[in-house]
Amino acid sequence: MQGLRYGGGRHAARGRAGPGRREQGARRGGARLPDRPARGRCRPVRRPQRCRGPDRPGRRRSDARTGGPRHAGARTGPRVRYAHQTPAYEAAVARLRLRPGGRAVDLGCGTGRAMPALRAQVGACGHVLGVDVTPAMLAAAARHGRTRHGHLVAADCTRLPLPGGSVQGIFSAGLLDHLPDPSAALREWARVTAADGVLLLFHPSGRAERAARHGRSPGPDDLLAEGNLRRALETTGWDLEEYEDAAGHFLARAVPRG
Repeated sequence: MQGLRYGGGRHAARGRAGPGRREQGARRGGARLPDRPARGRCRPVRRPQRCRGPDRPGRRRSDARTGGPRHAGARTGPRVRYAHQTPAYEAAVARLRLRPGGRAVDLGCGTGRAMPALRAQVGACGHVLGVDVTPAMLAAAARHGRTRHGHLVAADCTRLPLPGGSVQGIFSAGLLDHLPDPSAALREWARVTAADGVLLLFHPSGRAERAARHGRSPGPDDLLAEGNLRRALETTGWDLEEYEDAAGHFLARAVPRG
């Protein structure tokens, strides 16, 4: 599968996909992903679904030229509106406990708020990918300078353009319970994760707080309830190691089943 990749330089500054080529490592079982894209042509992947996450609080009409909000009063983008959540993201990424030189992926990255913290963990010799199915979100991430910390890739999170066992850490905020088929996503994430890798699911709000925003309480069929999530993970190749559903955040840490 090919994906739109955003590199650095003038293309990232304009929020558009710069020159890139399909990576040979994108095929299953292929070679490793290069540290930076080479020049050539690229094509966008099919967009099967849109998901709301922390960077997607609701639908807005967008300016076709900039991808930003039309309304002059709403010109502050996600980086400004959610800047107060940055410490929570940094603390969550720290729970991955990645070693320098590894490969980390931010799935459903939105504007890429976790990418600077992921880069800090894997260091200059590591690899960081921000993956999102929505090109507009990747363009916003590029405008916010996320290409300084890693590559941005447009891809379906249930069909990742990565070889098996090639990732040491997966970070995903506010994505899993919005997917049409969470089990398919978890199986795919297990496929690309190394035996000593880790998956960290996060949200800067707890389940009760998010449900209250919609005038309800968390239901028994909520995927992120501890028992439901544990079963979903165990049937897709994961073991749940840590689970926290607090007033100020939700966090679940899982590792591949032995």
